[in-house]
Amino acid sequence: MTDWTSQLAGTFGAVDGEFAVHKADRARAVAMLKAAKKAGAELGDVLNALRTFADGKAWSPEHTDRQIGRLHALLFEEFPA
Repeated sequence: MTDWTSQLAGTFGAVDGEFAVHKADRARAVAMLKAAKKAGAELGDVLNALRTFADGKAWSPEHTDRQIGRLHALLFEEFPA
């Protein structure tokens, strides 16, 4: 099985760089988060991976912050406490 971080790129729109907005990207994001959880990753690990990915894309800080907000929203929606 591949490391969950290798799945991160597929969770973003190829053109708009939006996290889990499109149906297929969202399905991949949920699968990636399940893999991360199974691997024992914590929220900070997922956030760090997202930030590292975003840094490689040279997105604006505002765009990156929106994607982090989407990650939080997806986590609360798919994995309620």
